[in-house]
Amino acid sequence: MRTIWQSLAWKEWHEHKWKLAAILAIVIACVAMVLKNTESSLFSNIQVAILLPIIPLSVLVATSTATSERSRGTLPFLASLPISRRKVATVKLLFGIGSCLLPVLFILLAIYGWSLSWDALGVDYRTSLTVAARNLREPLDFGNWYLALGSAVTLWVVSLFLWTAAIGANRADEVSAAAVALSVIASIWLGLIGIGVWLSDDQLDKWLGQGGAWLAALAFAIAPGGFSLSKELWVLGWLAPAALLLFVVVHSTLAVCFVRHFGRDGDRFIRSHQTATRDSQQIDWLGPPRQSWLTAIAWKQLRESGPVVGAGIGGIAAILGFAILAWARTVRNDVDLRDFISTALFFGCLYLGGFTTLVVGIGVFLRDLSPELHTFWRSRPISPNAWYWIKCATGLTIVFMAFQLPMLLLLPVVASAQQAQHFNGTPDLLRIGMLGVAVFITVFSIAVAVTCLMRNAVYATVLSILAMYGGTMLLVAAVYCYQLITLDERAKYLLDEPQGTWVWLAAMMFATVLANFVAWLALRNDWGRKSRY
Repeated sequence: MRTIWQSLAWKEWHEHKWKLAAILAIVIACVAMVLKNTESSLFSNIQVAILLPIIPLSVLVATSTATSERSRGTLPFLASLPISRRKVATVKLLFGIGSCLLPVLFILLAIYGWSLSWDALGVDYRTSLTVAARNLREPLDFGNWYLALGSAVTLWVVSLFLWTAAIGANRADEVSAAAVALSVIASIWLGLIGIGVWLSDDQLDKWLGQGGAWLAALAFAIAPGGFSLSKELWVLGWLAPAALLLFVVVHSTLAVCFVRHFGRDGDRFIRSHQTATRDSQQIDWLGPPRQSWLTAIAWKQLRESGPVVGAGIGGIAAILGFAILAWARTVRNDVDLRDFISTALFFGCLYLGGFTTLVVGIGVFLRDLSPELHTFWRSRPISPNAWYWIKCATGLTIVFMAFQLPMLLLLPVVASAQQAQHFNGTPDLLRIGMLGVAVFITVFSIAVAVTCLMRNAVYATVLSILAMYGGTMLLVAAVYCYQLITLDERAKYLLDEPQGTWVWLAAMMFATVLANFVAWLALRNDWGRKSRY
């Protein structure tokens, strides 16, 4: 007879096995992109290829751990079982963290086994291994690159996972949990960056001692994922055990908070008369919908996407504030303020805007395809075709106005500030602008399509990334084969030349049309992965 722990482990294994497989596929794909290089930067590129995907993926898995029972509507059933919710939360934490760490362990073992054959083949890889081990920032000095990278990834994953799970616990769905958790994590890091910029003053350095290194180590012990960056830990003497103890205490507290509060507010939607009356008297930030079905759908989508886009804009505003502070403290006499702010704002819109576009694309139909809302809105006298196209157009318009339009307006200023030697004025501006808009639209369309088919935020995010990666590799391979078959002797690869812009645009246009066609059919005909709950 199975024990409670065995039953919970069986349940979590079946929930996490496909996530583990998807994470493994993404990490393998990223590592495969850098394995062709056997020069001195090979192992440095490998550690970047591992850390780059595993950090955001650990956040995604943590949001699923924190909200999956509520978003699927199974929390009331779970609460009715004679099982302690603390045990459920503990098993969820262990399996969630394990699903992020096991793919990295597999990759490291595979690379180690592969490197053993290099000795027999006479390949010199030890120089690259030594350089990577020396450049790897991690607080535990193992003297071995494999152990050092494994410990750094473990510290990143455990810290980010616990912070995200504790912050996003009991949120309505994965999208809202990710938005809140990332906002808090970004605020902590921006605060640390601002303090670091402020501490560049000589007088404060003297007051803090050792250039403020001890304060940085203690701050990194608290920050999400920061402990893996505290390379200076062991030069602090007696403060090193204090920083390590602080890291353990803070993250143990986060784990206990998640376990204690998991599923605690399962009845929060049962409201008293006083609560309903008080809420009805509050001023809504957006007025009630119009009577027209067109404006009603657009209003609904604005309410859903607005907070996510607002969080992205808040992050960009914080980056802009710290950029002004950094300019005033460091490069005030060397760089023009307008150019500095324009560059910071441009890249903030690029990176945060790209991530926000992915999240908004996933959230367009995520709630609409849940069993309860799906049945409700299909019973309304509104065509599924109108429902799809109006919501997509509204979500994409919000993202464009918030991120892409500022990027296009700032592009001439940023290009002038960079003063790139290969920059060719207006033609290059037009080319870069078109590519930027096309990338945002393609990312949004692929996210919508995968969400309509999978109907799960975590799977949709992972498979959207895989689809974009696979499509890029397919295009690169197709162009390479074309040049090989036609014996096209070019000094550069076609996609690296200005003429390759049109190939990229055509490919992204095709992907956008195909993704929207598939998503429209999936929504109209109720295709996709059906929930069992």
